[in-house]
Amino acid sequence: MASLFLNQSERERYETVPVEISEYDLMQFFQIKTRLTQILELNGTGGVTFHWWLCQVPTSNTPRVINQTLKKIHFLKSLNVHDWDLSVISLNRRKRLAQIARNVSNKYFVKYRRR
Repeated sequence: MASLFLNQSERERYETVPVEISEYDLMQFFQIKTRLTQILELNGTGGVTFHWWLCQVPTSNTPRVINQTLKKIHFLKSLNVHDWDLSVISLNRRKRLAQIARNVSNKYFVKYRRR
């Protein structure tokens, strides 16, 4: 009975909020969601994930490492990461998420993706 109330309550709340999302915005959202999901999947050629590749810190200033870094920047810009508004997330939460992204394996992310 409580779950019925919560579902009805949620429905009422979302029905009262006027949502004007264009088809273009919705398509953009699903494209970004798909690309972010792909970050956790194994790359067919190298057997590593984009997450692992993005977390690799440059250790030298050789042309190969510089090109790798430029590819990472280009990949992140293709997701429009530079336009994301993170001000709605508290500073401590951002620090914690950054720590998780740097130190935790993909299993952590996949576990929460299934929820």
